[in-house]
Amino acid sequence: AQVVITQAGQVQSLKDDAGRTYYVDRSTGETTWEAPTQVVALQRTMAAMAEVAKKQEADNVLDVEEEALAQVVSALANNVGDVNIATSAAETLNVLSNNEDNCDVIAEQGGIKAVIDAIRANPEHLELLRMLLLLLEKISRNDLIKERIAADGGVDVVINIGVKGHTAQEDVVTKCLSILANLAFNSSPNISLIMQGDGVGAVEAALQ
Repeated sequence: AQVVITQAGQVQSLKDDAGRTYYVDRSTGETTWEAPTQVVALQRTMAAMAEVAKKQEADNVLDVEEEALAQVVSALANNVGDVNIATSAAETLNVLSNNEDNCDVIAEQGGIKAVIDAIRANPEHLELLRMLLLLLEKISRNDLIKERIAADGGVDVVINIGVKGHTAQEDVVTKCLSILANLAFNSSPNISLIMQGDGVGAVEAALQ
């Protein structure tokens, strides 16, 4: 799996303004609408990895090596435009993050930015959005890094994409409320950002 992820790392999956996925070869700058062979291989590998991860019991997830977690985070970060890869990566990270030590490593290895970028790239894909918000909620429980979440745009995506964008989805709004509560707890800077982003108004509107 590590070899496949590394090989696919030279290709970045993105979305254009119309929401169509395209692929960029980092070494040549060439773009294509069709998934390169490395990406197809990564899609299969990440799907298989997600299936394995789902077999672990939530309260008994083992510690995973830092390098392995970094590889999965990298797969998500480089492929926010490919829903299949992003979904499998998010699902895998969600399971592994049930272990608090894994969750901290995921955050330290770029998981915060990867999750936020994936939310921005896929605001209407509810299945993926739910997984990304669940992962962000787990990460936001760590008081030592929650201001970094806000600084990376976490407050913005939770309010404008999660709450305002999906007011009819009660489970999405509820998860967003939990994230905002975690971010606000004992953090004056985060409270200010939430207020500036009309977080209170958005939440009140969604709950009516």
